[in-house]
Amino acid sequence: MYLQYCEKVPTAIGKGFLTRFVGKRYRYAEYCIGNLKIELNPVALLDRYLIEGTDINPVLSKEMEGHLRPNDVFIDIGANIGFFSILAEKRYHAEVFSFEPSGRELARFYRNAALNHCQKITCFPYAVGSSEETLYLSLTGEDNPSMNHIVRVNSNNEEEVNVRTIPSLIPPARLEKAAICKIDVEGFEMEVLKGLQEIMGSLEKCRFVVEVSPEYLKKNGASVSQIYDFFSSHGYKAVYGKQDAFQWDEVFVAKK
Repeated sequence: MYLQYCEKVPTAIGKGFLTRFVGKRYRYAEYCIGNLKIELNPVALLDRYLIEGTDINPVLSKEMEGHLRPNDVFIDIGANIGFFSILAEKRYHAEVFSFEPSGRELARFYRNAALNHCQKITCFPYAVGSSEETLYLSLTGEDNPSMNHIVRVNSNNEEEVNVRTIPSLIPPARLEKAAICKIDVEGFEMEVLKGLQEIMGSLEKCRFVVEVSPEYLKKNGASVSQIYDFFSSHGYKAVYGKQDAFQWDEVFVAKK
């Protein structure tokens, strides 16, 4: 009924109220998104986009469609509720290594993986960084949980998280089969990349899809230029280039 109302009523009148009512009254429900079963709540922005049939990351979707093949490895850093990890296994038959430090989102990830009978996903309950340490995750509200971000000082709404490095968790033989690595960590991208510094040679076949958020990078003492310079120094080129925007997705591929 919710979907039919949103689709058939031409104006926005009543849709906000209905979204809040359905989301708060019934919480999570199982929706069919393509051939996937995903537990969603329309109160959350990305959930609502999925329910309405919007592609929440067209850049990543294009990369997966064009370059992810059966038995390739898909690395999902900042997996959230697991939509793209599950998509990688069920549609593209890839092996998946996922990372999601938020207990709230991780619980949904596990339930979504169970709904789809996933067997090729290894999900780590860690943040990814340049060294092993304990930091804090600042949780945004349930209306937009995709904006959770790492902070170094605990204040009031943070949960303690363990940070690990990719080389310590994914075997070299699996890294060599990586076709796509998605990095979506709201400003912690440079720490992730520093942790990959010594193994970039093993990832020469991998295409990196990186969310670039200038303001969040700045809060972590990093910059947009550092991300582009890192990949350039390892023989990668940017597909789209820097943008004058609050946030965008960039793809980095090895130069031929």
